[in-house]
Amino acid sequence: MSPRPRTGAVVVPVKPLHLAKSRLASVLDAAKRKELAASMASHVIRVAAASGKLVVVVTSDPLVAARAREVSAVVAEDPSESKAYGFGTPRALNKSLTHGIRTAARCGAEEVLVLPADLPFLGVADVLDAAVRPGHEGVAIAPSARGGGTNALALPLPLPFELAFGPRSFDKHICSAFQAGVPVRVTRRWRLAHDVDTPEEAHALPEVATRG
Repeated sequence: MSPRPRTGAVVVPVKPLHLAKSRLASVLDAAKRKELAASMASHVIRVAAASGKLVVVVTSDPLVAARAREVSAVVAEDPSESKAYGFGTPRALNKSLTHGIRTAARCGAEEVLVLPADLPFLGVADVLDAAVRPGHEGVAIAPSARGGGTNALALPLPLPFELAFGPRSFDKHICSAFQAGVPVRVTRRWRLAHDVDTPEEAHALPEVATRG
């Protein structure tokens, strides 16, 4: 008898758009950075919703919240803007994600998939492949193409270890899973690996490259 599929959710954190992608300031002005961040976030949210999973968007940005609600996503107010959380730091990001995961759990989720909001090539098949698979009691993790980051992290609930998004988070999550005795499946997909954090990555996007 095959195991019962768990109820899954996708959690997507999105910082205020006017603060997004500051590392691209050398190639895009503030208005273009905001436009790009909004486009990528909307894309990730739509693709996550098309996967059939519950989507929880952690944000305080009204435009992002409105677009999330258009696809019936749950919007969780981002607590990380509190100065106590050090807004914009890895600690703040992990606080935001923990808040989103708790929101997903209250909505009935038994497992979560954390995705960043800057995966412009993401497809539904990537979301489904990155999620925890039926019968697999551990976690699934997808590394970023560069920098040692984590571009997808699927976990059962309750969380088996604390989130460690930030520099070298891929290795940190692998170590945390090992220490917790949790099996790990590494997912390597091009569209999951490629986010947009540097001018070089931005220039790989047609909408940026065509601007010269």
